[in-house]
Amino acid sequence: MIANGAPERSQTYIYDDLARLIETDTTQQIGPGSTRSYVETIAYDTYYGWPKSIGYPNGEGVGTYYSKYGQPIANFNPGDTTACVWVSPRRSLVRLRCSPMVCGDSA
Repeated sequence: MIANGAPERSQTYIYDDLARLIETDTTQQIGPGSTRSYVETIAYDTYYGWPKSIGYPNGEGVGTYYSKYGQPIANFNPGDTTACVWVSPRRSLVRLRCSPMVCGDSA
């Protein structure tokens, strides 16, 4: 997008050797001659290559636990060890249940 002859927002993408997105750098124009940069990062499991965690510009992050079949079974916040587990009593219904959890424990 262009505003007043200058890009209003630009993004740069960085990929690893396996062509997976690992970082998005966003530069946002917030005023005349003034910009702010934001970085979002993605880390992958080294064995299976599944997305393991996402780091957001505000410093927060979200990690994911997977079942042995590769299905995501829980998200967790590495900062406060709160985990949100997917609960599916019926195939058509999926909801989240959040509770404190020690990081590293599997759900």
